[in-house]
Order: sequence, then structure tokens, then C-alpha cells
Amino acid sequence: MKHPIRWSLLIWILLAFFFLRGMFFYPRYKMDAANATISWDVFGYYLYLPATFIYHDLGNLGFVPGIMDQYHPAGDFHAATRADKGLYVMKYPVGMSVLYAPAFFTAHALAKPLGYPADGFSKPYQVILSVWMIVLAMFGFWVLRKFLLRYFSDGVTAAVLLTLGIGTNLFNYISFDGAMTHAPLFAAYACLLWLTDQWHDRPRTWVAVLIGVLLGWMTIIRPIEVLGALLPILWGITNWKTLVAKVQLLWKHRLQVIGMCVAGAAMLMLQLGYWKWSSGYWVYYSYGDEGFHFAHPKLWQGLISARKGWLAYTPVMFLTLLGLIPLFQKHRDRFWAVVAYFVLIFYVVFSWDNWWYGGGFGARALIGTYAALSLSLGALFTWAANTRFWRWPILAFWLFGVDVNLFMTWQAHSAGSGWHAEQMTPAYYRRIFLNAHPKIADKKFLDVRHDLGDLSNKKTSPLFALNFDADTLPPVSSEFSASAPKSYLLQPNQVFEAYRIKASDLPGGADTWVRFEAKFFFTQMVWGEYDHSRLVVLLQRNGENKKVYNVRVQWTGDAWQWHTLYMDCHLPKDLQPDDELIFRLENTPAGGPVWFDDVSGVWIETK
Repeated sequence: MKHPIRWSLLIWILLAFFFLRGMFFYPRYKMDAANATISWDVFGYYLYLPATFIYHDLGNLGFVPGIMDQYHPAGDFHAATRADKGLYVMKYPVGMSVLYAPAFFTAHALAKPLGYPADGFSKPYQVILSVWMIVLAMFGFWVLRKFLLRYFSDGVTAAVLLTLGIGTNLFNYISFDGAMTHAPLFAAYACLLWLTDQWHDRPRTWVAVLIGVLLGWMTIIRPIEVLGALLPILWGITNWKTLVAKVQLLWKHRLQVIGMCVAGAAMLMLQLGYWKWSSGYWVYYSYGDEGFHFAHPKLWQGLISARKGWLAYTPVMFLTLLGLIPLFQKHRDRFWAVVAYFVLIFYVVFSWDNWWYGGGFGARALIGTYAALSLSLGALFTWAANTRFWRWPILAFWLFGVDVNLFMTWQAHSAGSGWHAEQMTPAYYRRIFLNAHPKIADKKFLDVRHDLGDLSNKKTSPLFALNFDADTLPPVSSEFSASAPKSYLLQPNQVFEAYRIKASDLPGGADTWVRFEAKFFFTQMVWGEYDHSRLVVLLQRNGENKKVYNVRVQWTGDAWQWHTLYMDCHLPKDLQPDDELIFRLENTPAGGPVWFDDVSGVWIETK
């Protein structure tokens, strides 16, 4: 008797291979400093473990300066601050350290026998933590598979797993940045969905307690995950009648509900107890000036912006939104729980003042929601499989979305790909989108939005032009020049004001621009992005800057070559006669020497 292929199991096995292969493709466990597995945010989440079990110094963190000097896990130490009590309080919650603990203790037992320092940060800790996080992610996929098979066919379940595994930024946060919070939260939500389903089918105490433990643990990873409680609370509710039935169900099994709450509270006490011990307060806000702005959420930017828009970097997830329609039609008893949870999480996530969440790949703060959204994805795939026409457009979009995700994942981890993890702009996004060989000069669009291009068909007037050939005093240099014999040498921490003009002296026009252009040359790379020299145009009103236009220089060209750089600045419509335009070359203290030549300014009218 032939056994049918279990496609969902096959896809699960293939995903395990892909994730491991990705980890070996970009092996953070072999890397040093801020590229290592235990670096940046992970360093902060992980610090509880070595501080407690190796150095026995959770309060004063006296070992940290030595670790920073040896391993350089971040640009500076910002993982903890001193509270009024005098002890350090960790910025990041304790939940991830609970998850890291098995890997940490395993590595600690093996470090010395393998010939490595048992200091919490040597290679065994990096390697074992990386592998452990993939194991946890695959456990999450296994549980999600079991959950989805309760609602959908094996083929649809396989398609959903494949979509989430290789078509979204979850792939990046399993294979390449797996020690971050995102893949573990995805796995936790998969478990929460399965447990919720199990409890509603047959209420049992152990299931209720596990739901409480899971919700409590998720909350001490990221406090907004308390909203995950909406899933079990709203599960099965479609109208007033089902709401009444749900209340009756909870009351009937009230001891189990109490057990769930007690289990959740016990997990929360890990965090509350730590805060009380370290700060003197049961609740302590450790994020300083960072906070939520619920009156001004960045919802549109969070959805589609070039900087970190969810659909801009993970377009296949548009299918989950489309899938809410068939989910409502076929699984209404799950629909409202998923929608209420996702809408609130989306709102809260993008109410954070740092709504793009620093460097990373796409809207990483939403990855935990993918488990719940797998229901709408499964509903869409089920509908498409039974629809002769629409299955093909959906398949085409699916292929496009997966291709974009895989290509961008490669870009995010490849030298010379032009990828920027934090400062992407619409103009730059368009130039590197599915472009394997972007121009280095296009990096200027990380600073500027516009490029008027060829000015031959536009009304222009020159404002100034400097070639420095007639100048004799320093900092004029004859060492390098674009148009012989001389150039201007801008040393670190220097400013050169090339030109100043009042708005009343501009030619005027309906739509006025200025172009600031220069040729530049440098001999040493400046790796700090904020240490580059700049072309700057200031618009000042009454001596104060009303508008600042600037573009960084060194990252738009290679060393030991002359390059031409220009920026087009659109002047505001409320320009006043006494406003002043100032054209400057600026260098930072760490900027390195830069030679400029053929510096010019041009007025442009586009209408």
C-alpha cells in the first residue's frame, strides 16, 4: 500500500536545512565584535546569565569593561544604567535569558575542555547559542504545523510553512540573527495557538497552566506581548451568543483560569523581583527617554515606508491581509481573535518613538504576529486552490514576494550590495531594489531625496564657482587636484564656507532649487557613517537654521579617486527676502582629510 507524501513534514525538514545552511552562509558565531552572535541587543538580553552564574556581579557589572575591551560586542555599553539604589538595572527584560539558559550552561560546561575561556562570550557560547535558537525555531514550526493541520489540508499547511520560512524576514531572524527576540516569539505564539485550541477542545489544567506560563514568559521578553492574551480570550467569539458561552466556559473552569493567571504571575515575578532587587521599585522603566506616542503612531510608515515598512520588505505578507476575507467567511470563530490581536499589536509597535527599531531587516517587531496570521494565509491558499482563475495571480505574487525576500536577505548580508539597515529612503530604496550591483554614488540618496539630473532643459543661473587655482595660502593644496594645479584641503573638524547669498538676491521663480556640486578626493576610509565630511546648504532665518540640506561624502566614492557629487535642494515656498542661503563644506573630528575642487552653486527653476 502506497503512503501519500506528507508535504508539510517534507517542508519542515527542508526549512531546517535552509535555516542551518543560512547560518553557515553567514556564520555570526565565527565573527567578532559587533557582528558576533552575542552582540548589540543580544548582548543586553544575555548579560543576566554570565553576570549571575560566572561573575556573581549582577548589581555592579564590574566585569563588563573587560568584556567590552576584549570582545567589543557593541559600540558602547548601553545595556544597563545605574538606578537610585546604586546598582545597575538592565535595560532589556529577563525573558530571553531564560530561553538562552540551556545553551549557556551547555557551553559553560564545554568551554574549558575545548580549550576556550569559560567567560560567557568565547566561541562555544556563540556557536551553541546560534544552534540552540534554530532548534527552538524549528520546534515552533513543528507546533505551528500541528496547529494548522487542524484547519487546513496537508498541502495548504505545507504552503503556509514554506511562505513563512523563506518568504518573510523570519528567515533572516532564524538563520542570520536568530538570537534576537523575534523567532522565539514566533515559536511562542505558535505554541500559544496550539494550546489555546487544545484547551477550547477539552479544558485541562495542565494546558491552562502552560498558557499562563507562556503568556508570562512572552511578556518578560517584550512587555507588549501581553496583548497575546487576546488570542485565548477572544478565541471562538463571533457574536453576543458566543460571548456569553465563552464567559460561561471560563466560569465553569474558573479554577483552571485561576491556575493560568497564577502561572503567568509567577513568570512575571522573575522580572518584577529583579527590578525590586536592583532598583528598589517593583516596576522600573529601563528605556530612559524612549517611549510610546499613542496619539501619533507611525502606522502608514510602518506598513509601506522605504525605511522599514512591513510590506516594503516583506511583500508576501500582503497575502495575509487579503486572506482575512476568506478567514472571516470560513473561520469566523477565529477571525476576531486574530484581527483584534494583530490590529492592537500593529498600533502599539508603531507608536514607539523609534518605530523603525534601529538596524535590522524590515519590520522585525511584527515577526511574532506571523503565527497568528498563518490562519489567514491558510484560508487564502485554501480558497485559491479551489478557484480556477485567481490561483494564478496569487501564485505569481507569491513567487514575487518570496524572490524579493530572498534577494533582500542576500543584500542585507553581502558586502557591496548597497544595503543600509536603518536609514533607507524612498529614493535609495528604488535604486537598490532587486539590483545586485548598485552604484556606490547612489548612496547619496540615503541623505537626499531628489535628483534633477541634466539641467540643459531647465532655466538656470550660476551662483558661484571655485577652483582654488589662484589661491596661494593654506588650506589650498597642490598635492591632489581635479583640475590642475590646486584644490582645497579640508582637514578633520574644519568648516569651509564657500558662498552666502540672501534670498532677495536669487533670480526667483515659481519652483526654485539650488544645486551644490563639488569634486572630492580622499586617501583613507572613514568607517563611521556619521564621521563623513559633508556638502551642506543652510537656509537661515534671523540667524537660525530653518532648513538644513546635507549629503555625506566618503560613502559615495572610493579612496584614491576623484569623484563628482552634487545635491539638489528644493527651497521652501515661504522663502523670505532676508533669508540667507549658506553653502559649506564640513568635516567631522574623525572625518579624515578630504580634497575638494571645482566647487559650485547653481540656481534652478523647474517650472
